[in-house]
Amino acid sequence: MDVFVSILLSDVQVNRGSSKLTKLTFKTHAQQVVEIDLVAKKISQSTPMEFIQDRSRLLLKLPSSFSIVEAKFVKGSNLYLVEFIDADNKATKHPIEADSTHMTIQLTSKLNGKFTLQLKEGSQTLSQLSVYFYSDSSGSAPSQQTEIIHPTNLTEHSGSPFPISLEDGPVFRETLNDYETKITKLKQAIRSTNDLLINYESLSNQLYNSRASLIKSFSVIESTFPTFYYCEFDKSIVYSFENLTDENKSAIKQLKSRLSSTDKLSGLESYLASKKRVFEDESKKYYDWLSRLLSSGKSKDDKLLQKRKSFELAKIDYFVFLFDTLVDLVLDFCNPQSPFINAYSSSKSQRQKIRAAVERASSMAELNAELSKIHGIAGPNKSGILFTQGGQGKSGWHKQWVVLNNGKLSEFMDWRKGTSRRNEPIDISLSSIKPLDMEKRKNCFRVITSTGIEHYFQATSEEDRDSWIQALYDAGQQINFHKSRGDLAGDPLFVNAKKTREIRSSSNDLKKESLQNDGRHRRVSSVSLENLRMVQKADSSNTRCSECGSTESVEWISMNLLVIFCVKCSSCHRSLGTSISKVRSLKLDVFTPESYKLLQYINNKSSNAIYEELLPKESHISPDSNDKDRLRFITNKYAAKQYVNRKDASKASDFLIHGVRTHNIPEISKSFALGVDRDLKLYKPTDHLTNLEPPAFSVLEYALNYPSLEGKDKSIKVFDLAEYLILNGTNCGDKVQNVIGLSVEALDYWQSKIDRFKGNSTKTSTSELLSQTAAAPKSTPKEHKFNLLKKKLKN
Repeated sequence: MDVFVSILLSDVQVNRGSSKLTKLTFKTHAQQVVEIDLVAKKISQSTPMEFIQDRSRLLLKLPSSFSIVEAKFVKGSNLYLVEFIDADNKATKHPIEADSTHMTIQLTSKLNGKFTLQLKEGSQTLSQLSVYFYSDSSGSAPSQQTEIIHPTNLTEHSGSPFPISLEDGPVFRETLNDYETKITKLKQAIRSTNDLLINYESLSNQLYNSRASLIKSFSVIESTFPTFYYCEFDKSIVYSFENLTDENKSAIKQLKSRLSSTDKLSGLESYLASKKRVFEDESKKYYDWLSRLLSSGKSKDDKLLQKRKSFELAKIDYFVFLFDTLVDLVLDFCNPQSPFINAYSSSKSQRQKIRAAVERASSMAELNAELSKIHGIAGPNKSGILFTQGGQGKSGWHKQWVVLNNGKLSEFMDWRKGTSRRNEPIDISLSSIKPLDMEKRKNCFRVITSTGIEHYFQATSEEDRDSWIQALYDAGQQINFHKSRGDLAGDPLFVNAKKTREIRSSSNDLKKESLQNDGRHRRVSSVSLENLRMVQKADSSNTRCSECGSTESVEWISMNLLVIFCVKCSSCHRSLGTSISKVRSLKLDVFTPESYKLLQYINNKSSNAIYEELLPKESHISPDSNDKDRLRFITNKYAAKQYVNRKDASKASDFLIHGVRTHNIPEISKSFALGVDRDLKLYKPTDHLTNLEPPAFSVLEYALNYPSLEGKDKSIKVFDLAEYLILNGTNCGDKVQNVIGLSVEALDYWQSKIDRFKGNSTKTSTSELLSQTAAAPKSTPKEHKFNLLKKKLKN
């Protein structure tokens, strides 16, 4: 069975114990047919077969003229078909009579988009298949999907120059295996064909010699003909045999020219094995190193960039080698007029350019931007490798293939093949999603099911973790949107919703003590909505996206830039990397007292006055801008800071210190935009008569001396300024200092940040902090000497 057909049909039978749906047929009024036999596991079609890769799965791609759907199934009671069209957000139910074994559904001929057909028995889904319909004239595909096309259809592929997504996982690994198998099979077939041709040519030569003798015998016969009454020999007998071998010679000559590829077969097997070994070794080294990194609780961005680049280049190189080798072998047998040849040559140069861009990437933001071109864009359906607790059925953390599809989250223990489902799919609409950092494990999130079972996942980076959380949130929103409250009233899952909330609350209470220092502990939805309303009320500009001006799904923020933006621009912010923009969701994430206080300072108007001061009006993007233009604009705005007015760059340190002293967040933001040194050192004033070097302290320590006072009696200290500095790259140092007489709360806060960055699980006591800071020697600043007594700044 073809690998694509195998993957396409692998998840049709949702209920593994059921095989009631046996066949689906899509027809046109002109009697063109695509038949999907779910028993024989094959697809028969009267037109070339095309596929769309919808993140985690394959969809069959059909013209909208295939509007007649016939379903065959085993008869049963309480069966019905449900058709769902994504573009209309509309589901239609078709009851099935008890004795019926087939049903025909007439679809609209203008259908464009994803179409899903489900066979249900009561409330249980037995089988499900999705296809993608496109207009016969346009053939346009959605931006969130990537076409997978056989080489013969490569000319129709206008997206990535790679025929599939290169995101590591079952589709990628199965494709590699498919190409390896086909190259070996093709190599054997070419050699066999060449041997048969040699034998055929030998027999043809024998035939040629026999023909000469046969024609000569005709001459003998002719010589015996009588001369009277004009008796003539029939020359057509000779002509028929003369032409027969000439045609053979021409066919043999043409086939010989096509079999020139036999020269390419020499040493191919060992070369293929060598290339595969290099890729497998690089893959093993990368995942082994990644596993150690994720269990250490440390961040090694430079090392991660180097390792990730090496692995991605190895993936590209091995895939391109297999693809080019396969195509190179089949090109000799292609129709020379086929448009595929030109399309392949063009895509080959594009692949080389992408590889060069990946190799040149000097930051994770650049690397992620390039990889997004060959990995696709995240949507409500998502798949990828995650490390899971108890993964692969073993103790500890192990990588698994995780798939989010149609609101269900599935785990597969065999990440290479996407098989061996670990447990029943999780219904995201009835689950609680909580981002958190566990002991020595960062970038984690937790899913609590409707029955209170907890599943822990770890992504490879904060951006990847946020991408998963967004996809889970989007999936939950879609499910809730498609099901009205009235539809759910009789649903047993809805009846148990109250019980589910009670279970979650009980689970949260049990873990409250162990997670009390976890700043990302999830708040209830009402609090999340309160966060969104608070930010919107802070300034009227916060109801629109800070980048494109959209008013839809404006609920994502950058904690260090203090702007709010829409869901489309949030993916571009993530691609910048966390060193530039730390993306959070006002509905999904939870906030420490410090970060919650910073939410009150979010102000799109104030931020854009800094980052867009020199922006030409015609250069601004709109809600309708495409992903490429969005990413370019946001990168120029925040990474390159192209639109920042730098005339006051020499005063950046002044702005920072004055902003801290007066609690002026916009002024601090301006200093960051102007490139201020985040680790600015200051001097504590001393007696001018002494010759001793005055003690130095960091701007972080200075900010800790200016907390916000919260609570009814203003007795709760919230270190929002220090939090803001740390979010923007200020170094916490290796240990606390107390040059300017910080409070106990400030020292506790500072130490907690140091422990977090070091990955320490033990908390240093206040008495230990006081003894450490009292005994700490006065360090000499290396640069940015700044005497507060000598600086005159206007309040």
